[in-house]
Amino acid sequence: MGVSFSWDDACQKAFEDIKAYLTKLPILASPVSGKPFLLYVRAMDHSLGALIAQKNDEGAKQAIYYLSRTLNRAKSRYNLVKKECLALIFAIQKTRYYLVGQTIHVISRVNSRQILMTKHVL
Repeated sequence: MGVSFSWDDACQKAFEDIKAYLTKLPILASPVSGKPFLLYVRAMDHSLGALIAQKNDEGAKQAIYYLSRTLNRAKSRYNLVKKECLALIFAIQKTRYYLVGQTIHVISRVNSRQILMTKHVL
């Protein structure tokens, strides 16, 4: 209300930078049969996420499929290992048509062996 607006060269440069960044976001690739899949899984407090990727001919990882889901109140109270397992099961169930008969490398930030070995009561 009554505030003047001016679009100067700094505003235009910022706009062009943002536009260039947004047009260079990763593009989903088609899966290539015979190449191993990389399945990244991640569990947070109230959500799960997964990414299926493959390495292209140059060795760079290309995203094929993104997955995410929120957890209900009961599942959000699971311990970290159970949440990671739930994320893995969720990802495999949703993308089984990509993964059947293929080599899959599962990548997770949770070291479940270390958690289980340092737990006082198993």
